[in-house]
Formats: sequence, C-alpha cells, structure tokens
Amino acid sequence: QKQALLQLFDNSLQSKNIYNGSGYALDFDKEIRNYLEQPQFLDEIIPDMLHKSFKLVKEDIFLKQTARPHIYSLIYSILDVRNFRFCLKFFENHVTLLQPLIEFVQFAQTAEFKIEDLKSFQSIDITLLQSHLQFRLQFVLLTHLSLLVLLPFNIDDFDENVSQKIVDLVYVYKSMNNKLTQMANEVLARFLTRQDQKELLSQQISFINQQ
Repeated sequence: QKQALLQLFDNSLQSKNIYNGSGYALDFDKEIRNYLEQPQFLDEIIPDMLHKSFKLVKEDIFLKQTARPHIYSLIYSILDVRNFRFCLKFFENHVTLLQPLIEFVQFAQTAEFKIEDLKSFQSIDITLLQSHLQFRLQFVLLTHLSLLVLLPFNIDDFDENVSQKIVDLVYVYKSMNNKLTQMANEVLARFLTRQDQKELLSQQISFINQQ
C-alpha cells in the first residue's frame, strides 16, 4: 500500500503538466487518507517525500512563481493526514528563505495557473481547480512561514520592515474563517513569542482590546 502511495506521489511530483499532476495528486490524497486512523505508519516515508518536494518548493520561493502547483496539493495532503507540527521538522529552515517566502505568499494570494490543456476536458471545472490549487498553495506556504518566523535571527538584519509585513500578511486571512485563517493565526502567534517582538505584541493586544 505504501508503495502505491509513493508511486502516485512520484508521478505527480515529476509531472510538468498541471492536469496530469493534479490527477495524480488527487489519487494520492485519496490513498493517503487510508492512514487517517494510524498516521504514524507514514513516518518512515514522510521525510523523503517532503525533502523531494522542497527541492522544487525552494526554487519556487526564489522565483516567486510556480509551474507545478500540484506539488503543494501533495504536501497539503501529507500535512492534513499526519499533523503539520510533525511535518515541520522536514521543511526547509534557512533564514534566507524568510523574505522571499513572504513575497511568495503575497503572490499566491492572487495566483492564476495556466491550465489551457484542460479546455478539452468538459468534466473539469477550471475555476474550481484554480481555487483548489490556490488554497493548498497558500496553506503550505503559511505553514512554512510558521516555522521560519521562529528561527534565531536578528530582525534588524533585514532591510525592510519584516515585522509589519508579516502582520499585514496575516490580516489578509482574518476574515476568511477557514484553515488559512487558522494557519495565519499560527504564524502570528509564533512570531509574537519572539523576544524581539515584545513591542509588536503589545500593539496587537491593544488593537484587540479596542475591537
């Protein structure tokens, strides 16, 4: 069963065609949910799957674009079944990714993917697929950001106001009331625990009290 799961994962990961890649990712999602009751049985294969994925994700972060959004569907399925806190151990954790990732999340909020090859498939709702891919892309990126904001780095080393950028990013998701909101709140909560963010924490508490 794990072998079949890995084959679907590899097929999707290697596919440069969004239609085929998304199809394999959907089959992967169905297959991995067989482990919902005992997700720990996936622990031996999750590190390798995530390491393979993040070789491509890292490229996307620096390019601020993605040609294979179905990769994020794969990662989302793993996070959804196994628990994101366990999976974070296998995410890329270099501080040089922080600012590019913030910018990539901003891109992902309005990203549209080229799915011209789906026009001949009348059973495919392109708008629905766009929404599905965009949601999963944003969720994975926010999950990644929740890890990076806790890394030990000097906030003053960044040229721009990273703190405010993170807060602004999070507030985009405040009114959505879905999993993106929950993960955005996780990002902010983690970020505000930093010793160098006490002033920002105080500002946020004052803002909440005024609501």
